Amino acid sequence: MASFAKKILECLKNLGINNVFMVSGTDYAAFIEEYSMGGKFPDLIVIPHEITAVSAALGYSMSNQIGVVFIHTTPGTANSLGVIMNSYSARRPLLIIAGRSPNTLHGDASRNLRIHWGQEAKDQGEMVRQWVKYEFEIRDGSQLISTLKRSIKIAEDEPAGPVYLSIPREITIEEY
Repeated sequence: MASFAKKILECLKNLGINNVFMVSGTDYAAFIEEYSMGGKFPDLIVIPHEITAVSAALGYSMSNQIGVVFIHTTPGTANSLGVIMNSYSARRPLLIIAGRSPNTLHGDASRNLRIHWGQEAKDQGEMVRQWVKYEFEIRDGSQLISTLKRSIKIAEDEPAGPVYLSIPREITIEEY
């Protein structure tokens, strides 16, 4: 068994993704931990703010490879929206993977900080839905591989454009 974070990194690499731009933080602690242990993963390019990270991923997509970026929850999505709109208008493939506030109240990676209520939206995907080709929240590890494959295909199929996935924090530490 492996953590969801490890599985997503391995899956991205197996799908030909060599670089992932990311804003580090509580959403991605499990990803950083897995990456630090080594494995067949894409390179993680850590950037301190979503506008810059999503812009870098969009620029990378200009090299005819899909740009992939990990961003924070609702605030990170809001910070990214202008660049997501640019990706949509420019018809460039972009895979945005956003953290989401935990759904659970007890257990590892659950809502244990005040910020988890403050950064929660009723419908986080609603913020981007007009500007992406596909939007989905992964709620179970069994959805991972098919969702990533589908998302990359949708992003790259003409007319190319951005795709948005969200993942609640407690899902990233589960074993699958």
